[in-house]
Amino acid sequence: MSGFAASSILMGICSFAAIPIVISTVGLAGWSAIAVGQNVGMILTLIVMFGLSQAGPEMVSNGPDYVRGSTYVVLLKIRIAIFVALVPATLFVTWVLATPNFAAAALAALSQMMVGVGASWFFVGERNPSGLLYFDTAPRAVGLMLGSFSSMVFPNAVVVGAGMVFGAVLATGLSSIVIIRRYPVLSKDRKVTRRDLAMMWSHHRFGFHTSLLSSISLYLPLLAIQWFAPSAAPSFALVDRLRQQFLVAIKPVIQFLQGWVPRHDAGETRERSLVAFKFGMVFSALSFVAYVGVVLLFIRFFSDEESAVGVWLVVLMAASVALNVANVSVSLGCFAPLRLNREIAVSAGIGALVTIVALVPAAIFSGALGVAALGALSQLLTFCYLLVVFRIDSIVYQQKAHS
Repeated sequence: MSGFAASSILMGICSFAAIPIVISTVGLAGWSAIAVGQNVGMILTLIVMFGLSQAGPEMVSNGPDYVRGSTYVVLLKIRIAIFVALVPATLFVTWVLATPNFAAAALAALSQMMVGVGASWFFVGERNPSGLLYFDTAPRAVGLMLGSFSSMVFPNAVVVGAGMVFGAVLATGLSSIVIIRRYPVLSKDRKVTRRDLAMMWSHHRFGFHTSLLSSISLYLPLLAIQWFAPSAAPSFALVDRLRQQFLVAIKPVIQFLQGWVPRHDAGETRERSLVAFKFGMVFSALSFVAYVGVVLLFIRFFSDEESAVGVWLVVLMAASVALNVANVSVSLGCFAPLRLNREIAVSAGIGALVTIVALVPAAIFSGALGVAALGALSQLLTFCYLLVVFRIDSIVYQQKAHS
């Protein structure tokens, strides 16, 4: 496993631990508002990131050390400007969706968006897992837990949101200070030009589109439930947030798979992609069982809302989790090493299109169960597309190899 897994593990543990604390202090409705705000922020974070989640690490690793400082500062300014421009829209959306707990939802959304202003991409690019852990992940984890424990003294969801914002600001500030001290910005440094940014976008636009479309499928359902079926929002938010944390918890496994498959030899890469595909299917089935166990255990021991979360909602969400694990395993473990980036973007587009078209009717007529079923369906259709494309690509490769 990569050293970067420590950051994922730390944030996953803190996020899981915070849920029962916050629910017990501010109630499931207050915690639900925070979850709604986080989902709003997660969608907008990808815009704030300006494509750096895909292009940033490569830009840092391939560029000379003496331009890293100026590159970071220029991109920091750009992302701060995007963040500020999106603040009014963020406040409006959270006000519409979570009016009774507007302040808590808004703070949660802004804290999540500030992740896009942070330096995680830079630490990944310079292969510095310690920097990512100490100066980015740890401050955000501290802010989350500080807000959660403070809510035990001041039982208000706003306190939790304020703690999250504090952690995000602290992470960005510490990371920026460390990076600029390590790579001083000199007047003679070559600046990042518009041409550089255009090339970055051209090379990584499929990755950005994939992330944005995937976020629609993952984070929009809770927002629809909050708007069209608010009475079901607390229970849906609980299983949805556990789903997100579960996917974060298994991210190191996917990262390992993503790094294990690519090889200089095309034939070996192809063979490893087949192994990755089989592994992804087994891992998907195990994820279904593990997620159901985690949710039931959590509800049983950490929540008083057991009656509010039905079995079918858990099963449908588990199916969505399993299919999502399969899709991510195939996309990153098979398609990315084979340079099928356009097909990855198309698969994400299929899931987003199904979600956008059917989400409102599902929320209005079937509530939480309908939206959960739609999530599983969108993941299933995405998987079917990936399966067909992978099979066709394998056949074409075999024909070329024998010709």
